[in-house]
Amino acid sequence: MFDSRSMLLWALDNYLGTSFIADGQGDYADTSTTLSGDQLVDNGDGTFSAIFAPIGSTDPAGHVYRLPGTSKSGVYHIGSHPDKSLQEYWYDERVAVLVVDENTPGVYDTVYVDLDNDYDFTNETPVRRDNPIACKDLDGDGYPDVSGGLVYFIADGVNPIPATDWLWGLGVPGNGVQDPGEPGNGDLVAFLVNDVPETGGDHGQLVAAHIAGQGIIDGDAPPWKPAGDGTPGTGMVVGAGKDVKLTANGNFFASAFIEDAFFFSALGYDGVPGTEDDIQIITNSWGSPAGDNDGWQEDDRLLDRIQRVLAPSLSILFSTGNYAPGYGTITPPSPMNAIGVGASTQYGSAPFGALELESMDQITYGDISSFSSRGASARGGVGVHVVANGAWGTGALALNEVGDGWTAWDVWGGTSRSSPVTAGNLALVYQAYRDRYGVWPDYATARAILMAGADDANYDVLVQGAGRVNADRATDIAAGLGSFYI
Repeated sequence: MFDSRSMLLWALDNYLGTSFIADGQGDYADTSTTLSGDQLVDNGDGTFSAIFAPIGSTDPAGHVYRLPGTSKSGVYHIGSHPDKSLQEYWYDERVAVLVVDENTPGVYDTVYVDLDNDYDFTNETPVRRDNPIACKDLDGDGYPDVSGGLVYFIADGVNPIPATDWLWGLGVPGNGVQDPGEPGNGDLVAFLVNDVPETGGDHGQLVAAHIAGQGIIDGDAPPWKPAGDGTPGTGMVVGAGKDVKLTANGNFFASAFIEDAFFFSALGYDGVPGTEDDIQIITNSWGSPAGDNDGWQEDDRLLDRIQRVLAPSLSILFSTGNYAPGYGTITPPSPMNAIGVGASTQYGSAPFGALELESMDQITYGDISSFSSRGASARGGVGVHVVANGAWGTGALALNEVGDGWTAWDVWGGTSRSSPVTAGNLALVYQAYRDRYGVWPDYATARAILMAGADDANYDVLVQGAGRVNADRATDIAAGLGSFYI
């Protein structure tokens, strides 16, 4: 997990004395407020009560919260959850977060999120290293209906927030003492959330689902689909990269420095290139239409250098954009060694709002979508390397905008969909190559294999590139089982 925007706000707070994190503007929860001693009222049943006012509290005097009597030190940390959708769509105030040292005094290892906002932490599932997701099933159907996100860091007073040391110069990891820029013990919890009211909406959740969706939820499925039963693969949203591991960057659209995520992908948590925590594939469902598609913009050259110098096994995918049918409409950035992905069609889910099928004589898949941006680039390149389904398909929605986990999906499209579909397929290519040769492919080899395995869609190369992504053929090539690449 990496959060360029929250990290920037944390750096500003430390260097300039601002209070962005304390004010709830990032996705780090400020839990520096403590409850202990006379602040705790013994309820006589092994629990305590205490008063706290979360951000935007509906009672300025604060609410009386019920706390589990599990703190080994008797000192609880409390704060406001960062997800603004819980405030704007659900409760009119932020929900509270409690941090507890449940095993060793002073070692804060457990987080509670008051997801039903009933001011009672004792009926919430504890979030720990072995169960890092905060969520709650409100209707008893076995599927979460409200989410508190994923906890990936609890401050211990001696370690910095991951990657703030080498990226922002904040703290020295693991030296046993608290350094400037390191949050105090129990004073901060880092969450990964999809904060829908922010810039970007549920875009990131939809993108992630096309890479790693497990095909579980199936509510409101069409009658002609075989019913899903909660078994992986039977539901409405299945990602292309089976069992792929994801690193999410929260909230990229609201970040001032987009390059941070690319440096993190190349260097990982340890800040060192060429180690096992580095990322292999980045998918980008965004662009800057006002830029020149000549591969020479600032972002283009930076990303090209990151690939060439820091991370030669890193593939960077970019959606070509939704600005066709004209030629020369590809949206920058477009680094020299990136993979440009356009949108093909797949109308099997069309009755949900795309194009109503009138007969079985219609072509249901395989064309290039009319909106899919196409080359040539300003430097004379084809611009599009492959295409994948962007019109249309199902995707997972952010749980807190729906309120029902069993139906948290929708149909959507665009080259924003095509790029993550391709990334999931490319992950299979990477794994097949590594299983065969013992190393990850470099960016040039990975792109060549992906293009060699594509199916010709019978459009010119400025529109389709090499054609539609075909994971079966591409993984055969990567594994040395047949065919060839150039």
